[in-house]
Amino acid sequence: MNNSTTTTTMAPVPPPNPMHDALKAVLILTLFFISFLASILPFLIRKWASDGSTRHIRVFSLLSVLGGGVFLSTCLLDLLPDAIKNVRQAQVHGYFNTVLPLSELIVALGFLFVLAVEQFCIGDSLNLSPCSVALFLKEQEWIGDETIDRLISHEEVLADPRDLRAHAHTYGHGKLANCFTKSHKELLQSFAVKVTLDDSTDEIDPHFDPSSHSTMRAALLVMALSLHAVFEGLSLGIMQDVNVILQVFFALLLHKSIIGFSLGLRLVQSKMRVFTVIICCLIFTSQVIIGGFGGIAVLDLISAGSPSKAVMITGCAQAFACGTFLYITCFEILPHELGQPGLRLLKLVFLAVGFSIIAVMLEIFPDQD
Repeated sequence: MNNSTTTTTMAPVPPPNPMHDALKAVLILTLFFISFLASILPFLIRKWASDGSTRHIRVFSLLSVLGGGVFLSTCLLDLLPDAIKNVRQAQVHGYFNTVLPLSELIVALGFLFVLAVEQFCIGDSLNLSPCSVALFLKEQEWIGDETIDRLISHEEVLADPRDLRAHAHTYGHGKLANCFTKSHKELLQSFAVKVTLDDSTDEIDPHFDPSSHSTMRAALLVMALSLHAVFEGLSLGIMQDVNVILQVFFALLLHKSIIGFSLGLRLVQSKMRVFTVIICCLIFTSQVIIGGFGGIAVLDLISAGSPSKAVMITGCAQAFACGTFLYITCFEILPHELGQPGLRLLKLVFLAVGFSIIAVMLEIFPDQD
């Protein structure tokens, strides 16, 4: 019995049209500017929420939850299916001859990569000294310069910083006052706008956890989103039909505006410096330029007879980015916001709304295969 082997070949790609390339260049630059403006918009919201109004703080938190839903939906409904499709196409063309679920394996590797990087970077950084806790309080804008000088000059203010760390990880159920002496409570009351030191209601704001908004996690989120943005730009750059180009452009315009705004919220909450946040936003938004103009090079690669190699590289990179994205979303964004007390049902509603936004967009603007 003879087994016939069939091979799948891709249809030849027509040569690029210069007019189409010019149109794509204009659309790509438009995507860059609009997504950048959307990513820095949260600066205005932070200023609006920093006036101490409970209502403003709650609105800011709900917007963050909505952004978390957007990220989760992007990961599971956009990145993951594309990664699986491209990796399987690469397997069809003779790459990765294995019985393992390869795309899922690469996703897991991306997930574990972020976990390993975080563990190496954190190390013993949570063994907080009194000075480091005081500096963290200053970074959170809970104390002023004069107060931090008084705290640092009297390191006995914190009886046991390890107790403070343990209480911080309880997300609102610890007793911050247990870490201070009675005389120190009087000192801390001068800046305890967000920290209550009454013995009956001694709770700590969940934002006190130094690792919950670490710069490293924010940077990894930028990395994951940037890699995703490369492929979004790539999807626009490789299109040839004008109608399809415009359809993909409007889909990406809405998608990247929402993603950029959500990313800006996370970076603002990470307490990075303004200059650093702007650089991160530029890195993220500029990836669509790299991907878009790189699409022309991909077209040349496919025209040269190497479509399977392009699919292989794209699929592996997308799967790895998906695992990275999944970790950041599930271990940084959602736990931080959902771990705070109050408005739990409303937060779930906003999470569902954020998730549904991307789902509806994908239904209206499906991928063009």
